[in-house]
Order: sequence, then C-alpha cells, then structure tokens
Amino acid sequence: MRRTARRLGAAAAALGVLLPLAGLAGTPATPATAGVPVPTAARPAVDAVGDADSSQTCDQEGGYAISSRPVALDGYDASRLWSRAAGRGVRVAVVDSGINVANPHFTTEGPTGPAYEAGTSLLPASLAEEYVNAYDPRGWADPSGHGTAVAGIIAARPVEDSTSEVVGLAPYATIVPVQVFGAVVETSEDSVDLLPDTGRLAAGIRWAADAGVQVIAVSMSVLDPDPRLAEAVAYAVGKGILVVASAGSFETAAEGDPGGVHYPAGFPGVLGVTAVDVFGQPSARNFTGEHVDVAAPGQQVATAYRGLLDCYLGEEPAPSYAVPYVAATAALLAEEFPDEGAEMWAHRIMMSAERPQQAVRDDAVGWGALAPYDALTMTVDPDRPGPAVPGHPPVKDVSEATAPPVASPPVDPWAPARDSGLLLAVGGVALVAVLAMVRTLGRGTHRGRIEVPG
Repeated sequence: MRRTARRLGAAAAALGVLLPLAGLAGTPATPATAGVPVPTAARPAVDAVGDADSSQTCDQEGGYAISSRPVALDGYDASRLWSRAAGRGVRVAVVDSGINVANPHFTTEGPTGPAYEAGTSLLPASLAEEYVNAYDPRGWADPSGHGTAVAGIIAARPVEDSTSEVVGLAPYATIVPVQVFGAVVETSEDSVDLLPDTGRLAAGIRWAADAGVQVIAVSMSVLDPDPRLAEAVAYAVGKGILVVASAGSFETAAEGDPGGVHYPAGFPGVLGVTAVDVFGQPSARNFTGEHVDVAAPGQQVATAYRGLLDCYLGEEPAPSYAVPYVAATAALLAEEFPDEGAEMWAHRIMMSAERPQQAVRDDAVGWGALAPYDALTMTVDPDRPGPAVPGHPPVKDVSEATAPPVASPPVDPWAPARDSGLLLAVGGVALVAVLAMVRTLGRGTHRGRIEVPG
C-alpha cells in the first residue's frame, strides 16, 4: 500500500517548519541518482519558513477559505492593474516542488484556458509506486505544498461558488510546473532523498527554457555559483527569458553560510528578489548584497494551499513568497509589452520600484519595493536616474529626488484570526511594502469582492 507524500515532511511539519533543511549535505544528484545521498557541498535552500502543518486550520475538511480581500492585492489596486493586463497568454515556469492541480484555484479555466499546463518532474518516477501525490511526470504533484503556494501567488484563479478571495497577481497567466524537489525531510532509513539539489535545479531551469516560457520563477538560492547552474541560467537568459530568483535567507541557509551574494540571483540577467515584512521593512534574516534588485511582500501571504484551498503562509519574511509577486509582475509586463523583452521587463520592475532616493539602490532592498501598476505605466527614459535602460549607459549626473511621505502601516490582516484562534495557520497575507503602497493606497479604496476582467 502506498504511503501519502505528506509523511515525508511530517518531522519538519511537527516543528512548524516544512521546508528549511536545505543545509544538509549530499551530492548534487541527477534524476537517475536522486535517491542516493552521497557527500558534497551545501544544497540549494528553499527560502521559506513557517508553513502550515497538518494540525492547522488550513487542513480542515473542504479547505480553509480566506474570505477577505488579500491586502497585497488591495494595496496594488489589482482591479485597476487587471484593466491593463492580467497575464493573458503568458507562460510562467515555477521551478519548485510541483503543483497540486486538485486545488480549486487551478481547476477554473479563464478566458485564455487552463491555469496550468503539462510541465515535468525531475524526481525519480519510482516515487509514484511508494507515495501518493508525490510524483507526476507532468509536474502535477506537490508533496511539500511549496510549489503550489508559489504558483498561487502568481496565478491562482478566482474560485466560483466559494467565499475565497485569494487570487494571483497575474490570474490569467499559465503555470508550467517544473518539479525539482519534494518534501525535504528523511523520516526513516528507507526514505527517498528529495532535498533541493543543484543539479536538478539547473536541469529544471534548462528544461523550462526549452519549453519556451517567458518567465522562470526560482524560490531557491545557493551560496556556490555552480557551473551547471550558471550555464543553465545563461541558456535561459540567452533565449530571452526573465529569470526571477530568491536572494536568500539565513532562516533556511546551511549552518555557517556567511550570507551575501547567492545564486542563481547573483548571475547576470537574473532579477534577484528579497522579502519585506508586513510593514514594508527588510528583515535582518534575509541576505543582502549586490544581487538584490527589488523587494516584495514575503510575510503573511494569502495563497493556494496544497489540494485544499487557501492558507496564510510566511511567519517570517520569506523570499520564497516575494519571488512570485515579482514573477507575476513580469507576466503582466510580458502581456502588455511582448516585444520589449526580458531585459526591459526587468528594467521596468526596478525603475518603478518605490525608494526614498530615485538614483540610489542599496544592498538590502535593491532598487526598492515592487510597484506593479507603475511598472506597467511608466515611460522609459534613458535620462531618468536609477537603473540604466538596457543599451544605454547609467545616468551619471543624478538628482536625489525623495519619494513621497511614507503611508501609515496597513491594517494587520491577522487580527480576526487572533480573535478566533486561527493564528494556528502560521502565516498571513503578504501586505504590500509600505513604500510601494504610497501611490497605490489612494487608488484601492473599494473593498468588495475582486472581479477579474474576462
């Protein structure tokens, strides 16, 4: 009799941490040898902590519905954003743990068809014989729940006949799942090694590039600039694909990891993403460095949960959940400006980010807090202070124009959960960074149900 895939993660889930053990040693394995751990350097880290476990409200029968509008979508004024673009016709590869296609957010078709298509799995096919919902050759299984959560932030569809208000930032984009890891805990001597692995990660990025997607989301990071990973990223960038990757976090790194530049975020052509907390502040637990390009919400994120429905994820600011907000913004740009290409999409994201000084980036938040609507509506100007426009030199004679005053901190979306005991969900909706909300809070005053345009 096959065991459920969740058993693989039971030990970590009991501690309230589903995916943090990426610091364990083991040889970067090929798909054929993925179940044979042997000594090597540190593995990639899945940069999220504090996911829900099986004892929590999100696992209730029928699923837990988040019935209030996610604050991130309200802050980004999603309805106005979607009047311009909603990700139609754009394919986003999620190189992660696969997706659970039973989740209602992925079973609803939009005006451009299904929310997902056939991807791939680089895990051993033998998993299907032993574990339920751990392996599907198309990437349509997710033993950890991490990939499903990342995909939900990007492209969760509205669920009809449900009180759920969870919707992805690019709700009509199409997810292409590339499964490169599973649950990350070995619970017995006969457990299969499914930890994140540099070889599989590189192979997954290369597969996604060959699949012809426009955007690749990688919510993982590793200290070592492995040549296989560098080559895979260069291959994807050379095909005109925007790779969006985590800048990394001490919360999930190997013991002794010094922080600083991590990969693939540190490779040329990759947009490196860090996470901010519910007040728009960077976390001291996240890595800083020249590889950080932009910041996005990463704490208390409302997204799709396993094959059930919704959950609040990210007890601490996690780059894993910031990456998909940026990837979703890239999908919106790919729909609106299909001929501009990846370099210009990345430029729009960085240039439009909210920051105190227009001409100045820093190693903690890069060029500032993600501002999707401004990325869609800005005028590309080679003479504007900030990141250089592709093909143009940086502006040397810069002014240090300051941003508007910072808005008041947003309402804590966990307040009702605390009152009702739902805090057990361990996480919460990712609030928009305060700096990014300066312009958008004045736009999104209606708090009724979000309507995604057809």
